[in-house]
Formats: sequence, C-alpha cells, structure tokens
Amino acid sequence: MTTHIQPAEVEALKARLGPAVVSVATTLRSPEAEAVARQWADYVARRTTWATAPEDLEIARDFEARLALMHGVRVGQAAPSTEPEPSHGIVTPGDVLAYRKMWDDFVMGTARAALACADAWDAAAAGKTPTTAINTQQFARSPDQTTLKIWADSQRQNADSIVSSWNLYADTPDWQLVVQAGDILRHFQRTVLKVGQLYQPAIVKDCPALTLPAPPSFDLQKQTIARIEGLGILAHGVLQLIGIGASGALDTLGSIGSTAAKVVTDVSSAVGAFASPLPWIAIAAVAAVVLLGRR
Repeated sequence: MTTHIQPAEVEALKARLGPAVVSVATTLRSPEAEAVARQWADYVARRTTWATAPEDLEIARDFEARLALMHGVRVGQAAPSTEPEPSHGIVTPGDVLAYRKMWDDFVMGTARAALACADAWDAAAAGKTPTTAINTQQFARSPDQTTLKIWADSQRQNADSIVSSWNLYADTPDWQLVVQAGDILRHFQRTVLKVGQLYQPAIVKDCPALTLPAPPSFDLQKQTIARIEGLGILAHGVLQLIGIGASGALDTLGSIGSTAAKVVTDVSSAVGAFASPLPWIAIAAVAAVVLLGRR
C-alpha cells in the first residue's frame, strides 16, 4: 500500500529543523557544519509538492539524524568502567523519557487527585454531598458558598499547574531534546519535588480522605538514574534520589554516584537486562514516548 505524505507534513518538519541547523552552523563552525547548512539552504529553497513529498520527508529525516549525531549523540557506546568526568554531557531523548516515565504516575496521579478535591469543594458549594470528605475544620467558622468555590478553584488551578509543568516540553522535537536534555531532566526533577512539597500537602489538608500516589521505589530510581550516569552522558548529581523526608514531604535524599552505578552493574550481571545501552534506550523511548503528548 502506497503511503501518501502531505506536503504540509514535510514543511512542518522543515520548520522544526531550521533552528537546529542554525544552532549547529553557529556553534560548531566546522567544515561539516558549514556543508550541512549549505545543503539545507538548497533543500528548503525548493517547494515540496504531492509528488516530491515522500522523498523530501526522507531527506528531512536524514538531516535530523545528521544534526543529532553532530551534537554528539553516540548511540550504543559501551558504558565506561570508571566514573565519568563531571560534565553535563549529552543526554538522549530516551533518557529524558525514561526518567519521566518513572515519575509519571506520581505526578499525573497527584493532578487527578487535585481535580477530585476541586470537584468535592465544588459539590459542597452547590449544596451537594461531596464524593470525598473535605476539611472544613480548617476554618474558624463554617465556610460560605464563596469560600467553598475559592477552595475548589485553588485545587483546580493546582491541577492545571502540575499538568502544564509536566507537559512543558510536549511539543519539543527530538533534536531539541538532545540539545537541552540536561535542563529538561532538571525541570522534571523540580516539578516532581514541587508536586511532593507543595501540591500533595495541600490536597492532604483540603481532602484528607483522598489516596495520593507514592513515589517510585529507591531501587527503581537508582537503576534508572544510574543507567543514565553509567553511560557517561550525564554528570553525577544532576539527578538525585527523591523520597519522603523527615517533614513528610517529598525531598531529595541523596545523590547518585558509585553506589547507584553498582546497582546497575549488579542487575546487569544477574539479569542481563542492561547488557547493552542501545536496547535499554530504545525500549525506554518506545515505552514512554506517548507520555509527552498532551493530556
């Protein structure tokens, strides 16, 4: 069956790749980068038609792959036997998606809980019986309809803020994930902490009967983060172990280093699941790619 490619699809990919070409040309300033820039200029100068769309799409994808490689992605490289030198390095889109997948249930589950809490306060404001108990004991006197509505709006805004922050990079093309992966991973970690330190305690206070999602186990965190660091593509300490601290809120409880790397080594020896970086990155990307879609 012949696949029909719309010219608009090709033009959209051209528009997304354009900034990456400029970035490569101005940052690397190498003969290869200059050649890519010239070839790109010739490529985008011609108009894509229904007849040329399939071929033009493949050419654009070839450019995308070349740009990723020029930014230093080394897919399938062997894990170093010693700890990598501190540097931000290059992180693959698979790493970003794997870290996000690990925390997705926690973050999005909290957003759903905030919406449920908002619905409960809305029901009380409308004179109905809430589906989950709300904490009106926090007020000096029984709250009126306006106050109930304000509390509902506050929890709904919390849910919107969580989803907005978690999906900030939803439309980010792969080349930009490669270039900004370290910053994106930090953003995800900050979002996770904010969810645990701010939003979950607010839900517990307003709707104490709701069950909130727990953070992933330390073992899973160690394996995921140490795998990223073990590939030598991310400096130690950029990502940290996160769990429930003394205050009861989510907090960073430790950095990843040789101990976490040992966890990966032990798992590799025992199970053979991580014998090669390439399958792990590929599986992570396939399993988590839908998570970057809007919800």
